[in-house]
Amino acid sequence: HAAIEKTHFGQDEIDKIRMVGRVAGTLSLLGSTFIICSFIAFPTLRKLVFTLVLCMSIADVLASSGNFLIPDDDRCSTCLVQAYMHSIFGLSSVLWTSRNITTQLIKSVTIYLHGGCPSC
Repeated sequence: HAAIEKTHFGQDEIDKIRMVGRVAGTLSLLGSTFIICSFIAFPTLRKLVFTLVLCMSIADVLASSGNFLIPDDDRCSTCLVQAYMHSIFGLSSVLWTSRNITTQLIKSVTIYLHGGCPSC
């Protein structure tokens, strides 16, 4: 309970903040799960771009699951695991997005330099 005493929030406000995190995490999990299920259900979506979207969704599922860890006020280990999950998997999602953009940019430049679509 020492962590609560250090803040200016009351217990009711802390509970509301935690609830908002859990609701946002649930919505994120639902959206990412929909993308993962779509990838599995529709083989036509299994192209490079959607594979990268799948990787971002998996990273988002792992990052969002950190919202469901309930930190114990007397132990810091749960807070560290939650912070690790948010940091690593949140960064992973950004890196997959960057890779997706870079891959598409390289493809576009290659097509432009070779005078059009190679499969046309």
